[in-house]
Amino acid sequence: MAKSKILIVDDNLIARNVVKGILTHSQHSEDYELSFATNGMEAIEKAAELTPDLIILDVMMPDLDGFEVCRYLRDVPRLAEVPIVLVTALDDKDSRLEGINAGADDFITKPVDEAELIARVHTIIRLNRYRRLHAERARFEWVIAQSEDGYVVINDQDQVLYANHQAFIFFGSDPQEERPLGNFLDLVRKQYKYEPAQDWQSWPLGQMNIGYLVRPETALANAFWIQITKHEYIVGSEIQYLVRMQNVTQQMNTQRDMQTFRSTVMHKLRTPLTVLLTSLQLLEMDADKMTPEMVEAMSYISQSANNLESDVEDMLKFLQAPMVVRSGELGGGFCLESLDLLTSQIYQRLELNSLQVICPENLKSFHLKLSEEAMEWLLWEILENAKKFHPQQLPNVEIVITSSNENKISIKISDDGVLLSPEQISQAWLPFYQGEKDFTGSVKGMGLGLSTIAALVWEAGGNCSLYNREYGPGVVVALTIPISSSVEERDGTNGI
Repeated sequence: MAKSKILIVDDNLIARNVVKGILTHSQHSEDYELSFATNGMEAIEKAAELTPDLIILDVMMPDLDGFEVCRYLRDVPRLAEVPIVLVTALDDKDSRLEGINAGADDFITKPVDEAELIARVHTIIRLNRYRRLHAERARFEWVIAQSEDGYVVINDQDQVLYANHQAFIFFGSDPQEERPLGNFLDLVRKQYKYEPAQDWQSWPLGQMNIGYLVRPETALANAFWIQITKHEYIVGSEIQYLVRMQNVTQQMNTQRDMQTFRSTVMHKLRTPLTVLLTSLQLLEMDADKMTPEMVEAMSYISQSANNLESDVEDMLKFLQAPMVVRSGELGGGFCLESLDLLTSQIYQRLELNSLQVICPENLKSFHLKLSEEAMEWLLWEILENAKKFHPQQLPNVEIVITSSNENKISIKISDDGVLLSPEQISQAWLPFYQGEKDFTGSVKGMGLGLSTIAALVWEAGGNCSLYNREYGPGVVVALTIPISSSVEERDGTNGI
């Protein structure tokens, strides 16, 4: 728990030290963080800087006295609710009335009584903390009530303790009821299926933190998906769970449509492209029987067909990236020990000028949360870009592997090609963006290379960035990729 900030204001050093000594040696001293001001103006500045939990303010000070400081602070919205205790040698009724009118919450008379000061400070701090918690809870409940997501609180017996308005709607219950009665699973099983089914068997005590409720499609309604996210917390000695119910139907439909589109692209474009390219290859065998004009035309057609095939493959990679990530996690992930062989194969196919891989021996046993196929895509796209945008198409590339925090691996791939503008760097990860000054189509590809990389890395829970090299021309693609959790559990790995 954070310490309570107390601002002590007095122009007299001895008086400040007296209050400091009392609070420092009290039984609650470890809960306090003390700050000091020597006059009214400094008190106002310190209060604005700290937003303290309590101000102990001397009344009799030169320039601005305690009453004036108190009135000023009450006119500042952010400080208006801060408790203020006035310390005064004045014990008459009029002085206390002036203090109340100025906005003081309590009074302590000089000379300060140790027991009284400790008791007043402890009580006011506790009440102020309660007031803040109450205000924060009220704001939280308002936000939850307005949310488009359902929120439910259950105990370890699955009994529903609280549900917001949207949760009632998801349950199919009357939102005017005070609360839905019964268990969470009893409420949802009336119209939903649990997916993945095996993960729900030990609900709510099991390890499943994310699952799905699916209302199957009917003759009158489309399928409806709810993503369930569970968070465990302790209330007193009782375990409770906050359950978020999020409508993800649109995302699921989009994913299904993407897969449908991918299948359509594969069937509608790949098949005629294969026929076209095969026919061109047969024609090229009889090129010696053609006129020069026909040979030139056939060469142009062949090049265009190959470019189209490359564009189609780029689109398919972009659409398939999320599935490839998931297959990588299920399959154990890409082992860094295979990096040298993979990069060597890509280096030879792309005919790069040079390629250096720096990977410490102690990291080679780690598996990334990406499949081997995904890692090959990722490296191919980055290295192909390095060649494509190099002035002579002969880049020198360096790949450096280091450990990152939070069980992640850092991969930095740098080349010595061209420098990018701020606009190119900021938009490079967007789909269909190509780094041309004018969109002429002269740069090969669909502009999906870095977008595919971003999709792969983001789906795996990592990060990616792009920036110019510090010394000389060229860029650096920096990736941070998590270690495969299945490998961590299998090998007993807890970190790097």
